[in-house]
Amino acid sequence: MKFFTPNSKEELYNFLAEKEKTNDTVEILAGGTSSIGDFALKGIYPNFIVDIKKIEELKEINYKYEEEILSIGSAVTLTEITENDYINDEFEILVDSALEVPSRPIRNMATIGGNLFDPKNSIIAPVLLVAYASVKMRDSNGEITTLSVSEFYSKEYYKKDIKESEDNSIIRNDLLFVESIEIPNKYFNSPAKILRTTEDLNNDYESLVNLVALVTEDNKIRFAESACSDYPLFLGEYSLSLSNDEIFGKILSTNKLVFECARQELDFKKYIFELLEFGRNPDEEIMINSTVDEKMHTFFTTDKKSLFTLFYEEDITETPYVIFNGRVVDTRNIFSIEAKDEHIETIEYLLTFEDSTAYKLFKSLEKYKVSDSKKYLKEIVMLFYEIVRENPILKAEDIKKIVKVVDKDINFDNLLRAIKEYQKENQR
Repeated sequence: MKFFTPNSKEELYNFLAEKEKTNDTVEILAGGTSSIGDFALKGIYPNFIVDIKKIEELKEINYKYEEEILSIGSAVTLTEITENDYINDEFEILVDSALEVPSRPIRNMATIGGNLFDPKNSIIAPVLLVAYASVKMRDSNGEITTLSVSEFYSKEYYKKDIKESEDNSIIRNDLLFVESIEIPNKYFNSPAKILRTTEDLNNDYESLVNLVALVTEDNKIRFAESACSDYPLFLGEYSLSLSNDEIFGKILSTNKLVFECARQELDFKKYIFELLEFGRNPDEEIMINSTVDEKMHTFFTTDKKSLFTLFYEEDITETPYVIFNGRVVDTRNIFSIEAKDEHIETIEYLLTFEDSTAYKLFKSLEKYKVSDSKKYLKEIVMLFYEIVRENPILKAEDIKKIVKVVDKDINFDNLLRAIKEYQKENQR
C-alpha cells in the first residue's frame, strides 16, 4: 500500500487519470475515521491511499450569493462546521447533526465528505436529504457530476468498488471523489429536529435510529433517516393536516426499506410521532442569562431543551450534575429555561479550589484509582458532594445505591475505601 498526498486538485486529477489506465485500487482519504477501521476489519487494503487533507480548495466553506447556495468542501471537518458562524446562524440543524458525534477528537478529524461514505451510520446525510442538498463530484478527467444526495445513495456512488453504468460502460467509483456539498438556502432557518439512538460497541457508537424532520413554510414536514436502511433515505414530504397514522402509513408504503425497522422493538413509529408533534409545535428560540461559575452567560435555547443538552452543546461541563441554587441537581431533569437568572456552579469550577469539598473528594477518588475516567470521577464527586457532609458514616450498601447511576468503569471496593478515608480525615 502506498500513500499519495496531492497539494492541489490538479495534482489529484493527474494522479487519478494515471490510475485509470491501471488495475490499481485507490482509496480517497479525508478524515480517515472509518476507512482505517474498515481496512483492518476486512483485511483488505487498496494499492494507493490518496490523502486530500492538504488540498485547500476542498476545505473551504462559501456562500454563493448569486446561486443562493452554501458550498462546503468535502474535506471540511465536523468541528469546522460547528465553529462556522454562517452555518450556526443560517443552518443550525447541520451544526446539531455534527455535534451528534460525541468525541471532539473524532469531530476534529471526520469530514463532511467522508461521513457520506459511512451509509449505515452517516450523521450528516439525513440533514442534507431534507434540505435538498447535492453532491458535486469529479472524475479522473476533472469532469463534474452533480447529483442530489438521494441519487448519490440510490445510484450507489457511495460504494467504492467497480460497477457498470446503465449504458454498460464501466464506472470506477474509486476514481471519483466528492469535491463539495451544495446546499440551497430554501430551508435555512426552518424548524428542524434530530432524533437519534445509539448503541455503544467497544466505545464506537453505532446509530440504531437517526431521523431528521424539517418543517416547511407551507405547513409540510420532510423526513429522512439513516441506520434503519442500507443507506440514508429521504422518506418524503407530508402535509401536517394529515393525522399521525396517515403520515406513518404513507412513510411505510412508499419506503419499503424501513418497513422491517418499523416492526422491530426500536419502535420506529414512536420516533415519527415525536417528530410530528415537533412539526405541529416547533421549538421557539429563547434568550436567557445565567451566572455560571461566577460569570454571566447568554444562552439561546428552546422551551423543550434540557439544561444538560444546552450545557453539552455549549461545552460548559462534561457531567450532568451541577450546583443549582446551592444544591446538587441532575441537569437532565431541568428545562434549560429554568436556568434563567439563576446561579450555577460546575464541578470543573469547584475543583479549582484546593480547600474545597469537591477537590479533596476528587483527590481521594484519584488516589484509590476508583476509575480511569476523569469524567466518572467528577460525576461521583457531585453525587457525594452534599451527602458526605450530612452523613458521618456511609454504609457500603448506601454508597452502592448512590453510584448506581454511574455503573461503568468503577472499582466499587476502591470507592468504598476512598469515601471512608475522606470522611475520616475531614471529621477531625
